[in-house]
Amino acid sequence: MKQRKCVLSLTAAVLSALMMPVSMLSAAAAETDQPKYDSDFYALDDDRLIKTDLDNYAETLAKFGIENCNFDGKNTDAEPNDFYTLESEVNKLLRENNYGDIVADANTTRYDVNKDSHITPEDYCVLLKYVQRDYEFEIISGDELYAKITKYNGTGASEIEVPREVFFKGRIFPVMEIGNRAFAGHTELKSIRFQNYVQPDWHIKNSTSVQIPTAGTVTASTCLRLDSQVFDGCSNLKTLTLPQHTVINDVSVFNAVPAIRNKYVKPENGILYFRDPDVNNNTVIAFYVESSLYDTAKAAHSVSFAEDTTSINLTMTWALPYDDIYNVDIPDSVTFIQDSAFDQFKKLRTVNSETFRSNTPEIQKLTRRYLSAFDSTLYTTEETQRIISELERQIKAECDPETDEIAAAVLAGKLIAERAEYSDYYSLNRADNDKPATPDNLWSFSGGYELYQNEEYYYNDLLRNTTYSATAVYMLKDEEHDAYTDCVGFALASSLLLDKLDIENYYCGAPQHALNVVRANGYWFSYDMSGNSQADPDDLNARNLLTGIGGNMCVSNNDKFEMFAQSADKQLTEKDIEAPILQPADHFAPLLLLKMEKQCSDQSRAILSKENVHCTFLN
Repeated sequence: MKQRKCVLSLTAAVLSALMMPVSMLSAAAAETDQPKYDSDFYALDDDRLIKTDLDNYAETLAKFGIENCNFDGKNTDAEPNDFYTLESEVNKLLRENNYGDIVADANTTRYDVNKDSHITPEDYCVLLKYVQRDYEFEIISGDELYAKITKYNGTGASEIEVPREVFFKGRIFPVMEIGNRAFAGHTELKSIRFQNYVQPDWHIKNSTSVQIPTAGTVTASTCLRLDSQVFDGCSNLKTLTLPQHTVINDVSVFNAVPAIRNKYVKPENGILYFRDPDVNNNTVIAFYVESSLYDTAKAAHSVSFAEDTTSINLTMTWALPYDDIYNVDIPDSVTFIQDSAFDQFKKLRTVNSETFRSNTPEIQKLTRRYLSAFDSTLYTTEETQRIISELERQIKAECDPETDEIAAAVLAGKLIAERAEYSDYYSLNRADNDKPATPDNLWSFSGGYELYQNEEYYYNDLLRNTTYSATAVYMLKDEEHDAYTDCVGFALASSLLLDKLDIENYYCGAPQHALNVVRANGYWFSYDMSGNSQADPDDLNARNLLTGIGGNMCVSNNDKFEMFAQSADKQLTEKDIEAPILQPADHFAPLLLLKMEKQCSDQSRAILSKENVHCTFLN
């Protein structure tokens, strides 16, 4: 289930350290003892925490000499590219040495930024603290975990490159959002360059020392979002470089910078594109449509993108006739599609005039990578339905759902477990939940987060939101990988398959969780595939899959059901809100109630009456 978004802002004390002027990086800095080498900084220990926040980065760089930080060999001052170069070199050395202790020698001393006679990630994290010094940022925790730059505080420079990652609280976060007015009023700026976030060249895969397959690549799970008025008042801005994976949240973002609007923003066949004139950068973002496209698309039942398009934004689809689009033409150049970009095109049946089943392997891969963009379309629904029908035939070949609903429900769970694994979120957790979420209230990190974020959806190159698509369980599995989804995806997938078997069930919500209730052989049970997906499917049985009804659950609606004939009647109506609250049978009084909360009553349905509710455990 999607998590509520939390924002962790940097305090003034932290910002003052981050924005320490370059003049403090002088050789005149006070001498201190050599920092003690701490192998726990990068070792694969049990708690997997980075031990230091590097608050003394300015002092450390003063001793090393800022002039020695020109690792990319292009400029004199240390810049983001110097950090990227150092990061890659250090991580290459670590891999070559099997992540053991590397004592600096004549060949590697130039990478020993903290001068502790060892080569570790601390060396490049010190440099990252320097290159991010001019930026205020927040850490956003929710469906994703990333850094949002809220303000640029630099002065004097006319050309800047914005770092694509930041170091905070012992972790490196991708920069995935530029907040409102972040660069506003900086008349000195003539050129701003953003880069694609590249999955770090690091070593973690499933908590092992195996390098992840997506190392060094731009993954589906990372993009750069531009909020409104980002460049307002940047009257001298003439050059703007955006990454291919860019989301333009406000179509007017360039209105205040005429030079950029006139140079980079051009309409083509009714679609508004941001097109970088530097062909080497190759960024072409479809981010809005003109009103003239509405009638054209309605008549043709199709939308086509320019042959060099690299990014398709959700804002592009807002002004299109949702119910009249049956096809979209997507060129091979597209590398990024935003969440839900085509989600409202429920009659969309083909891409490039082909169904999913008949499409090219390249388009099938693109669809899986950005599955959430097509989540409520016929294009993915029909393929999902085909797979569900195959599973239905397998189940009916082994048992009869009409006479033994328990056996059929268990077999359905086994087949789902064979297809998909559970994927959790990264999250930030307060050390003291009774205190406000501030940097002083230290946070822990869940979800296997070490120095970098390396999870299944990264190294399988899937958009994060794709993993809880309604069709994730059925469409993400391929020859190389199982599918990955969370509790929402499992609950939706379970409900669709059980409905196909004509086994009564309902999609339920509970605090921070989603699951199902199932009526089998005359009894109501909880049915939760999230944990069971991690078991050996051969070991699953009724004891695992059918348990007592838990507490604080509400039977819920999901608009994805309406796309499937066997599940369409699960949609809610106003009359359902007054239905009675469920009560467990008297002889199961210890069980908690299945109840509706007032705050979710507009999407809750108590379709089970007191007369036919029975709860039991299978012993």
